[in-house]
Amino acid sequence: MRSPEPAPEGYLRIEGGDGPFYVRADLEVAFREAGLQRIGGWCRALAGASQDSPGRGGVARLRITADTPAILKALRRGGLTGPLWRNRFSGPRRVLDNLWLPLAAIERDVPTPAPLALLACAGPPGLWRGWLAVREIEGGEDLVTRIRRGAAPDGAEWGRAVAAVRALHDAGIEHPDLNLGNLLVVPGEPGSVWILDLDGARLHDGPLPVPLRARGLMRLRRSYFKTTARAHRPRDPVNWAGLYAGDDPLLAARLSPGVLDGVRAARHRAGRRR
Repeated sequence: MRSPEPAPEGYLRIEGGDGPFYVRADLEVAFREAGLQRIGGWCRALAGASQDSPGRGGVARLRITADTPAILKALRRGGLTGPLWRNRFSGPRRVLDNLWLPLAAIERDVPTPAPLALLACAGPPGLWRGWLAVREIEGGEDLVTRIRRGAAPDGAEWGRAVAAVRALHDAGIEHPDLNLGNLLVVPGEPGSVWILDLDGARLHDGPLPVPLRARGLMRLRRSYFKTTARAHRPRDPVNWAGLYAGDDPLLAARLSPGVLDGVRAARHRAGRRR
């Protein structure tokens, strides 16, 4: 079965291996020499992958060229269907989105690691698997890891992290898994906040409406409580709405903790009805 997508600008699509292989044109030789045009090469690279990342599985680190550090991973499903389907996707679209969505986000000035290569493989009939390489942000640390090692962000750093989420929403991108593990900071580089894992993101024609902003901010706040195990504390030490809204008091009021709690309760009720 052939993938319907041509390569995006600046990339090559190579056929003849285990499936269509997309690679940044200037890195094609380096990836080929690393054996990553075939599934076996990815499996060998991931055999000793670290399992301590907060994502859906281990990752491998590989320096593709002297100045191109990369993160390699096998694509896996999340959510309720994750344990059932694991690394299988119905059709190529969800696999290929891991290439196209970050490129679209970068075009909208969203700081997210650039994809370097993607291998898509069809089989069994109707199901696809994928392997992805993205540029590693050297020295970066996601906020879950940072909090767990006892180095929680200070007020200014929280402000920059939440402002990055605001910029993501202003760019019209709805992130389906917005949590602290998908916010990467680089210690010593003020203002350096990266958005990770845009798999399944939705691109809107304009800035997100307030209900979608509230949903994303609610997820981020819930992730904080889950990470710090403080879900039952009466006071939230991070002013999520204020940091997000900046100098827009009307938006801050529409995203207050009470509103966010109401969004969460409504989602729980909807889930029970289903």
